[in-house]
Amino acid sequence: MYKVSWKIFIYRTLKLMLGVLAIVAALASLIVLFKITGLNADSYDKKYIMDTGWTVQFDDRTFVNVTLSSFDFPQSIDRGDKVVLYNVLPKSTDFNLPVLKLQTYSSVINVYLNGDRVYSYGEDIYSNNGFVGNGYHCVSVTGAGGDSIKIELIAAEWRPFSSVEQIELTDYSNVFKQMVVGNRITFVACIFLILFGIIVMGVSGWIIIKRPVLSMLFWIGLLSLSIGTWTSCNYGFA
Repeated sequence: MYKVSWKIFIYRTLKLMLGVLAIVAALASLIVLFKITGLNADSYDKKYIMDTGWTVQFDDRTFVNVTLSSFDFPQSIDRGDKVVLYNVLPKSTDFNLPVLKLQTYSSVINVYLNGDRVYSYGEDIYSNNGFVGNGYHCVSVTGAGGDSIKIELIAAEWRPFSSVEQIELTDYSNVFKQMVVGNRITFVACIFLILFGIIVMGVSGWIIIKRPVLSMLFWIGLLSLSIGTWTSCNYGFA
């Protein structure tokens, strides 16, 4: 009896040590990943913010020489309302593959250069009463320096936004890097949740065969994977 007790004690101690080591290894990996995503951040954070000089049309009213960062719509925007923004692109930039980057919330978007539509998202979804969703849009403007630009936003939900998000020019190769650096903590958390979910689901699948009572582990892993995937999509990582 005494020997059996010692075996149980050793087994539980080893299991506890392995658990602690796994937690420490996971935390260390997260810290390393956080540091790596921040390396050379300044080298690919170059961007030109188009904040001033906008003309905004909404509800049969026109606002001129608008600074987007300090502009709020005078009334709520409801489903079907259209917002139109006008400006002129800089004549020259230091970007090899310049793109116009902007974020929208539950809105159809159309972008025109010199009157020609060069980008569109959400029209079919909106016309079919689908969920347009939120997200970033990157519109190629290579060779369009000095061209006039027109951006149409059509609200697909009730009160999706009260102001226009920052509009900027950047290099296409830096878009994803900028998104990761700007949301490093969220990015690392998503990676952890996804990997944790996959590992727990894989291990629990083997454990359930011997101990069906532990099937809850599988659902915990699935929940972790789902939260990590949803957050990644919501922040534009996937």
